Amino acid sequence: MYLQEGATWRTLGAINNNDGTKERYAALLSAQMSGKPVMVEYLQDGYDCGKVDYGTPAFLVRTYQ
Repeated sequence: MYLQEGATWRTLGAINNNDGTKERYAALLSAQMSGKPVMVEYLQDGYDCGKVDYGTPAFLVRTYQ
């Protein structure tokens, strides 16, 4: 789980799965340490970023700036 500023709690993925969750987690930690903003992408069309979602894992974490 992660809490993105200005948003609600969401699921990054399951660490025990080999689906890229560890890499997404590393990207979030790196962004936090360097103070860079991130973009989190989900595969689901029409994903509602305004509501709490504990079931849909993230697909992509990208740092920018």
